[in-house]
Amino acid sequence: LDAAGRSANKAMTDQRVRKAFMMAIDRKTLAKTVIPGGEIADLLKGICVEADVGCKSSTEPPKFDPEGAKKLLAEAGYPNGFDLEFDVHAPIKEIGEAMAGMVRKVGIRASVRPLPLSLYVRLRGEGKFTAFNGFYPTGAQPDMDNIMDFFFGQNRDYWKDPVIHSLKDKGAVEFDEEKRAAIYEKAIDRVNEMNYILPVADL
Repeated sequence: LDAAGRSANKAMTDQRVRKAFMMAIDRKTLAKTVIPGGEIADLLKGICVEADVGCKSSTEPPKFDPEGAKKLLAEAGYPNGFDLEFDVHAPIKEIGEAMAGMVRKVGIRASVRPLPLSLYVRLRGEGKFTAFNGFYPTGAQPDMDNIMDFFFGQNRDYWKDPVIHSLKDKGAVEFDEEKRAAIYEKAIDRVNEMNYILPVADL
């Protein structure tokens, strides 16, 4: 979610709106009914999977609470909701469509735009996305340094959080695994606390 306000739609710069978006999504239902193989999927606590070296979290994403989401939207100045273009990597458009249907129930009128990878990457880099959905295989580089660079490196960063960037730099040069995990834990918890990214599931 575009917390940094890079896109034309600034709604996601308000943390209440980001949290409402996340509270509107039933991850368990997504996993069981839409995600291929979702019956064995793990619902993630943060932006990494347990197999990633340095992955540790003491917090979790918001619980599914559509009524609470509606209240947050009203507090943020959107009692009647708002329009949202939801950009989705084309191979997982069905997941994006299911998520859009969920957020529409709380007033976020999301329209899904499925994109091929080349266009998805270009528009993401240009700061065109307000909310976007993708997937990333971590098996080839199962380390938190890779995950942190993927989300918060170069033009992929839609959050611009100095706390996270500082922790990202510290973790990259710490070779003691326990100390690295403790550093990255703070970063992952920050992502959850600020409602930057909603991790859905791992297969």
